[in-house]
Amino acid sequence: MRLAFDDVDPITFPGMNLDFRSLSGDQAEELAGYVVSQLPRCARIVVHCRHGISRSAGIAKAIAEATGATFPQGYAEYNRHVYKTTLSALARAIHAA
Repeated sequence: MRLAFDDVDPITFPGMNLDFRSLSGDQAEELAGYVVSQLPRCARIVVHCRHGISRSAGIAKAIAEATGATFPQGYAEYNRHVYKTTLSALARAIHAA
């Protein structure tokens, strides 16, 4: 699946980069539905983005937390908005499944 959004974090940096597009709730719901649909048939999910630092890490951390997978404990460069939005959507999708 492919999503397009900018590396905007209104949680950590409120009021900055207002002309960029952050991860939307609809995108997070789409992502969560996709992840939940793939869990029964895959052992690994690969997440990547253009720079691979904060957006992908926010999604990967949320998926790991929601599914019980591991995520590097000391890694703090993840996008908080992406993480929280994705984790909330995953919780809803997992509960509904």
